[in-house]
Amino acid sequence: MIVLFSPLVGSEEAIGQRIRAHLLVHDYDTASEEAREGVRQYTDSRILWEAWLQTLAKKGDGKEASQVWKSYSERFPDAFERREVLEYLAWGVIENGARSSSPQIRIMAMLGAFFSQDAKGVALLSEGLKDSNAQVRTIAVKLSGRLFDATLQDEIRRLFRSESNWQARLEVIRAAGSMRIVSLQPELVAIVGSTQSHAAEKAAAMTALVNLLDTVDRNEVEKLAKSDRAGLRQLACVVIRHLQLKRDADLLVQLVSDNRAEVRAAAWHTLGTLRLSQVEPAQSLSNLARKSLSDPDPSVAITAAWALTLIDPTTGQAALEPFLAHQEKEVRLLAAAALSATGQYGLPLAQAIFARTKEPSMRLNLALGLLGQRVQTKEACSAVAEVLLQQERWMLDERGGFEMVLPSTLKHDEAIANYPEAVNQMVRLELLNVLAVMKYPETTALLKRYLKERNFEISGMAAVLLLKEGDEEAVDAVQGLLKDPDQKIRTQAALILSLWGRGDEALAQMQGAYPDADRQLKEKILEGLGRTGVHSTIPFLVSKLQEPYPSLRLIAAAALLETLYH
Repeated sequence: MIVLFSPLVGSEEAIGQRIRAHLLVHDYDTASEEAREGVRQYTDSRILWEAWLQTLAKKGDGKEASQVWKSYSERFPDAFERREVLEYLAWGVIENGARSSSPQIRIMAMLGAFFSQDAKGVALLSEGLKDSNAQVRTIAVKLSGRLFDATLQDEIRRLFRSESNWQARLEVIRAAGSMRIVSLQPELVAIVGSTQSHAAEKAAAMTALVNLLDTVDRNEVEKLAKSDRAGLRQLACVVIRHLQLKRDADLLVQLVSDNRAEVRAAAWHTLGTLRLSQVEPAQSLSNLARKSLSDPDPSVAITAAWALTLIDPTTGQAALEPFLAHQEKEVRLLAAAALSATGQYGLPLAQAIFARTKEPSMRLNLALGLLGQRVQTKEACSAVAEVLLQQERWMLDERGGFEMVLPSTLKHDEAIANYPEAVNQMVRLELLNVLAVMKYPETTALLKRYLKERNFEISGMAAVLLLKEGDEEAVDAVQGLLKDPDQKIRTQAALILSLWGRGDEALAQMQGAYPDADRQLKEKILEGLGRTGVHSTIPFLVSKLQEPYPSLRLIAAAALLETLYH
C-alpha cells in the first residue's frame, strides 16, 4: 500500500485517480502534493497541470496558484480558453472568501456566487442563509429571493418561522412572495390580519401575497373585505387592484366608508385604478367620491379626488387644489404626486400649480408629470435641471400608491454599501435619463458635472437591486463622454455604461484607469467589467485574482464567473 500510494510512483492515470480521491474527502494538502509530483514526472500532462491548479484553488493557496497558472499558461498557449480551469480559479477565491471570519468578505463571496448563476452559487447562498451573522443572512435572503431553487425555498420556509432579526425577517417575508412559496400563504395572511404585526411587516406580507396570486375566487375576496381585521380588508383592496377584478368593485363601495383611514384610501386607489364610472349596486362613482372629499384624513380625500379627476376632471381638480397649498409639506407632496398621476385629466391644474410654486420638491414632481404628457417640456426640463444642480440628496418613494421623488430621509443600510448616496446617485441618473429622452440641450453639461463632482458609489448589490438601464438617448449621451479630456469623467462614464450592461466601448477606459485608481474605484471597475461580460477581459480579470486585498480578489473572481457564464 505504501508503494502504491507513493506520490513518486504511478502512471499519469493512476496519479489523476489519487488526486480525485483526495479531493473527494477534502484532503486538499495531499491532493496538491500528489499533483505537484505528478507534474514533475509528466511535465507535458495537461490533465495533471489542471488538476494541480484545481487542488490549489480548493486549498486556498492563491500565491502558489498564481505561480502555477503562470507556468501553465506559458506551456499551454490556449490556457485562457480553458473555461473549466478558469472556473476552478474563480471558485477557489469565492469558496475561501465564504469561509472568512469577516462578515463583509462572506457577503462579497455570496455576491460572487449569485452572479455566477451556478449550482455552486446556490450552495453558498444556502450556507449564507444559515450564517450566524444577521447582516449576512439578510443579504443571502435578498439574493435568494431572485432565484427559484428548491433548496433555497426550503431555507426561506425555515427562516420564515425562526428568523428573529427584524430586517432579515422583512426580507424573508418579501422573498416568500418573489420565490412564490405558496405553502406560506396562510401564514402571510395571518401577518396581515394580526393586530400585533408592524406596518412594515404587513406591507411586506401584502406584497408577497399578491405575488403569489394568479387568480382568486369571489368568495375569498369577500371574506377578506368583510373581515373584522383592518389589515385583511386592506388586503382585499390590494388583491382586487392587482388582479383587476372589476367583478368585485361592489365590495369596494363598502370599504370607502370603513372606520380605518388606510382601508378607505386603499379602496379609493383601487376604484380609481379600475377606471369605473359606475359600480353596483347601480350608483355613480362620481357621487360616491364627492362624499369622501371631506374625509378627515388628507390621504383619503386626496385619493378620492384623484379617482374623481379621472372621471370628472373639473370637479376632481377643484377638490385637489386646496391640498396643494396645505400647511403640511407631506400633504402637499402627496397631492402633487396624485395630480401628476392623473395624466391628461389634471393637466390644467398641474400647469397652474407648476407655474406658481417655488417649492423644489413640488416643482420636480409636477414637472415629471408634465413631461410624461409632453407638455411645457422646456420649462419642465429646466425644473428638473434645477434640482440636479442642488446638493440635496433625493430618493424615490411610494405613498398611498403614488410615486414621487423626495428629499432623502434614508438611513444607512448594512445590506447596501453607501446606501443613501447610492440611491441619490441612481435617482439623479434617472432624472438625467429623462432629460436625455426629452433631448434637453443642457443634458451633456449636467451629465459632465454629475460625473465630475461625484464618485460613482453604486455597489454591486445596489446595481442588482435598484439600478435601471438607461434609454438609448441616455446611453448615447454617456458614450459621448468616453472621449472627454477629463479622465475622471471618462472613467465614471465607463462605469455607468458597464452597470447598464452597455460597456463594450468602455473596456479600454476602465482597464487603463485601474492601475492608478484607489481601492474603491478598483472595486467598481472590476464590477463593471463583469457586467459587460466581454470575453476579451478574461486575461485582465485572471491577473487580478492575486490582488493584495480580499475584496478585490473576490470581485475579480465574481466578474470572471459572470463573464464566463455570459
